[in-house]
Amino acid sequence: MIDLRMPIVEDARRKYEVAIVYGDMHIPYENVECRNILLKLIDIIQPDMLISGGDDIDGESLSKFEKYPEQISTLQYELDEFYSYSDYLCCNFPTMRKIFLHDNHFYKRLESQKKIAHWLYTMRMFSLESLIKADEYNWEVNNEFNWKNVLLITHGDDEKGNPLLPSNCARNNFKQYGYSIIRFHSHGTGIELHNHLNKTSLIAQLGTFQDKNKAKYIKSKQRVNWTTSAGVLYLSREDDSFFFEPLLFFDDAIICRGSYIHF
Repeated sequence: MIDLRMPIVEDARRKYEVAIVYGDMHIPYENVECRNILLKLIDIIQPDMLISGGDDIDGESLSKFEKYPEQISTLQYELDEFYSYSDYLCCNFPTMRKIFLHDNHFYKRLESQKKIAHWLYTMRMFSLESLIKADEYNWEVNNEFNWKNVLLITHGDDEKGNPLLPSNCARNNFKQYGYSIIRFHSHGTGIELHNHLNKTSLIAQLGTFQDKNKAKYIKSKQRVNWTTSAGVLYLSREDDSFFFEPLLFFDDAIICRGSYIHF
């Protein structure tokens, strides 16, 4: 078994900023085993940066969709669970930069409710930054993460994907922007490399940390490619080159660096 606790060599640390990117945690409906593996990997890899691709908070109470009674949770409960997660990150990784991207489950649902109850719209206490306590927990809130105009990380809810073709929306984003793309939202996994004009680009559709058994609004056909995945990015400090290492999750294990590792 490869010892993931071996530190990245100092030469690599000098040349690359290391980031772990994940998305679609859907607190409080997350797969707890997969979440715990993610936290262990953060401890092992000690990244400079953690990028949440969106939907960390499920926002079920903000949704207009019909709900099962056992599925209803209060917004305060969801936020309190997110505060616990954020507090863990701050206490254990105090110097790690944290990025929180706009999404559909929390950000857009919140904005939609504020347009209905329009008096909320100008209330700073109901801004996304205020509700997630971004200042207290050092979350940087952005619409997307653009690295040196060669890599774009986005939640991806601007397009609806086909669960049978998980990479299609990421491909469309690549065609639209011409950047390497890391996208979430569709809860499936598909990773490709494309070569265009002698330039290699990454097209990555990453999966979800939500427990599908807790997501009763999801139709069965949408579970076909319901998978959990994340990635490690090595971002050059000197130029616009980068490397991507996929992290493919199972209930209590992960495929990483060529090995099947059970925690």
